Amino acid sequence: MEHFDTYDDTQHDTNYETLAPTEEDRNGDGRVDYVFSDTDNDGRYDTVQADTNHDGWYDTKWTDMDENGRAERIEIDTNHDHRYDRVYDDRNGDGKWDLVQRDTNFDGRMDEMWSDANHDGKYEFKWYDQNKDGKYDLWLADTDQDGRPERWMADINKDGRWDYDERDRNLDGEMDWKKIDTDYDGSYDTVAEDSDFDGNYDRVRRLA
Repeated sequence: MEHFDTYDDTQHDTNYETLAPTEEDRNGDGRVDYVFSDTDNDGRYDTVQADTNHDGWYDTKWTDMDENGRAERIEIDTNHDHRYDRVYDDRNGDGKWDLVQRDTNFDGRMDEMWSDANHDGKYEFKWYDQNKDGKYDLWLADTDQDGRPERWMADINKDGRWDYDERDRNLDGEMDWKKIDTDYDGSYDTVAEDSDFDGNYDRVRRLA
């Protein structure tokens, strides 16, 4: 994913007065396709909007609020329906995206979110909205980053509450502990365990 340099020495106001937006028509069709803005009024451009397919809608937006020449947020309208469906965030400013959101069915609501919580370039937490109702109903955690989730949670009946939680406690790639809300009342009522880690749940108990 491209970083965009929003800082331009030739346009920098050394008195830190607010810069008026700069507009560019790069393909010469008479319509503006790039806008550079100083949104925090510090005399430096920190936001760029681009109309990449020249339809009059800015489908890509770069934000560089710390003005180091690398955008820490990019928003993209990949299918040109005038709604952003990809958002990339670099929350710690290290030049790597650590939060990614996607609207995979282009309905205006994000249905996938990936997080790199420890900023090592790998996404260890992932959320999915499987039925596209605007609520995440599946969560995966791969904190040891071996490519196999060691925990996952699901909202089976899609009521907005987690009712299934399964874990791989010994990190062998097989789930061996889970708790379930069998009647979907918002409280887990059943716990199952694979006590000898042989791949079979051999202990089940009801919670009071």
